[in-house]
Order: sequence, then structure tokens, then C-alpha cells
Amino acid sequence: MVFTWIWEPPLPEAGVVTIVTVEFFEIETGTEMVLSHQKFMDEASCERHRAGWMGTLDKMQNLLNTKQAQ
Repeated sequence: MVFTWIWEPPLPEAGVVTIVTVEFFEIETGTEMVLSHQKFMDEASCERHRAGWMGTLDKMQNLLNTKQAQ
């Protein structure tokens, strides 16, 4: 899955189009997801997005682990 990501004003990244790619791979224990986000305007922007994605993916993993335990 590939999509564009763009922030709106007043954020410093406003108007910069970035590309998000999400890939899913079947593995022995289930599914592996690989997320790539590219075309940032600078390293600081990349780091802010990395922190946001890590928080989001951690929450998703916790939710899936909770559902699996039920």
C-alpha cells in the first residue's frame, strides 16, 4: 500500500508531500508489516514522524496482543 502524506499550516512541514509505503509479508508466526516514510524536508521532520509512527505502531501491537489473548 502506498499513499502520500501532507501536513497543513501552521506546521513547518505544511505543503511538503511525503510518501508512505506499507508492506505486509507472511511469516511463520503470522504477518510482518514494514512501514517506510520518505521524502522529508529535513532530518528533524523525519525524527518527529519516526516518533509518531513508533507510538502508533506500539499502540496497534498492544491492541492486537490484547485481542489475541481473549
